[in-house]
Amino acid sequence: MTPLEFRLPDLGEGLEHAEIVGWLVEEGATVTRDQPLVAVSTDKAVVELPSPVAGTLRTRRGTEGERIRVGEVIAVIEPVGQPAAVGNGAVSEAAVTTAPAAVGRPRAAPVVRRLAVELGVALETVAATGPEGRILADDVRRAAAVGAAPSPPPAAHPAAPVAPVPPPSAPSRPSTPIAGGAAGPAQATPGRHRLTGVRRRTAEVMSAAWSTIPHIANIDELDATELLEARTRLRRAAGDRGELVGVLPLLVMAAVHSLRRFPLLNATLDPSGSEVEVHADIHLGLAVATADGLVVPVIRHAGRRDLLDLATEMDRLATAARTRTLRLEELGGGTFTVTNFGSLGGRFSVPIIRPPEVAILGLGAIATRPWVVDGAVVARPVLPYSLTVDHRVLDGDAVCAFSTALAETLTNPISLLL
Repeated sequence: MTPLEFRLPDLGEGLEHAEIVGWLVEEGATVTRDQPLVAVSTDKAVVELPSPVAGTLRTRRGTEGERIRVGEVIAVIEPVGQPAAVGNGAVSEAAVTTAPAAVGRPRAAPVVRRLAVELGVALETVAATGPEGRILADDVRRAAAVGAAPSPPPAAHPAAPVAPVPPPSAPSRPSTPIAGGAAGPAQATPGRHRLTGVRRRTAEVMSAAWSTIPHIANIDELDATELLEARTRLRRAAGDRGELVGVLPLLVMAAVHSLRRFPLLNATLDPSGSEVEVHADIHLGLAVATADGLVVPVIRHAGRRDLLDLATEMDRLATAARTRTLRLEELGGGTFTVTNFGSLGGRFSVPIIRPPEVAILGLGAIATRPWVVDGAVVARPVLPYSLTVDHRVLDGDAVCAFSTALAETLTNPISLLL
């Protein structure tokens, strides 16, 4: 049969490029239809692209870290048997989320496969605890700790996150990829590192946002006593689902209530800066720290959800973000973003707006601090928060009004249920 040129498909959301994270099959290997061939990083997520046919992978085009344009040939396959299930240049929904693995092949994201290679763990020996039998990074680390069987030698282009530091006499230092915080926040060894994948896209978006959006912000604190008491009571009332009712869902619901009162913050600005669209529905982005960097899945129709529904969806999206199982449509279309830097112990920050949105809410860590009550200084749980807006669309009065409304709601959280 005539060799098939497999081209980088259109993965949606208007993306023009994808970056090769790593090849999953060597040249000359036999592949089955729907077997993942290569992992690529889009602007928003890492996905595995499956082979559209069964056959032999004759040629791989593109190396790890290389950006490929949609429509470019990335592989040449000599097919056998049935014709392609997916047309050349297109990709199925299954392929966009996470392609179905070939029979017997362990389900694991590329970053987990790289970790297994580094730790000498055969994925076939690892007990999976992730959704749908997916192997997580913690599963690999546990297997390594108990002495799992070594994995076979890695294919060409191994994905080492950080390269050894060359001796001082070396004429140059190789540039190796660094994608995110796989080893923990701000961890890396001396040397030169390329920004790849989610980290590179974050750099591009944040640089553009900071240089083009005039940011103004309001930073304040509020007494969280009533908020914490409400959480405790709601957890009891929720019974078996009570563990989902944390402080963050209440904070997100309060943000939704404030957006209803001040709808201009629930808006997007077109690239020309000449037209703003105020959205009827609230599609709220929730920043989640992952091994690859900050990912922002979107809670659809957040304003239509009750507390338990909202909490359940937040938990699902956060888990999917950390296990790299988010669908592309769960990463776009946000109208307002909440970032919880308090989960890392932070107190104050000025979050950067995610274009084309016009506002972002940052939440700090609740901690016991001095607070004045009836003229006396007492110890109270205090929540720091900050609101940043695009000054092209909103002024200081809007920032203060939204922040005040948020504080009023959170100090009287029963209003969230009305």
